[in-house]
Amino acid sequence: KGSGFEREVARRFSKWLYNDENILRRTPLSGGWSQSTSDIMKDPQYSQLLNLNLYIECKFYRDMWSEVRKLVLGRPNLIRYWYDDALTKCHNKIVLLALKGNNVEPFICSASSVMCDLVGLDLEHIMTLTVDNRIYAFVPFSIFFDRSPNDKYCLI
Repeated sequence: KGSGFEREVARRFSKWLYNDENILRRTPLSGGWSQSTSDIMKDPQYSQLLNLNLYIECKFYRDMWSEVRKLVLGRPNLIRYWYDDALTKCHNKIVLLALKGNNVEPFICSASSVMCDLVGLDLEHIMTLTVDNRIYAFVPFSIFFDRSPNDKYCLI
């Protein structure tokens, strides 16, 4: 399930950012291949032409909403761990988590300020959670990919 989700996310981000489904792709052997590479990368044939300022991690977890509930309650949870881990590896790129669970529409999670700027949504239109002075924002795929991206995150 994880690799299929990563391919789906790569296609959706590629179409969203570049209007071409083939620019971005799943990082080969992601999850173990490289500790400094996100799950989504540019296809090598485009690497000199495009700059991707996003660090995209894809996470499939059977009961994703239980992890969201733990985040709300301030308990140890995977979302906070995944986000903090990505922050240590992102090389000053913007961290986005693509999250999917069983029977739930996938969603994008990031810092609220990033989410507002990236897709032009006000905080009142985004589900947010404040934990330890960090505001996480959650946007379903259906809303996220329906918006136009801010060009500063992806330079052509």
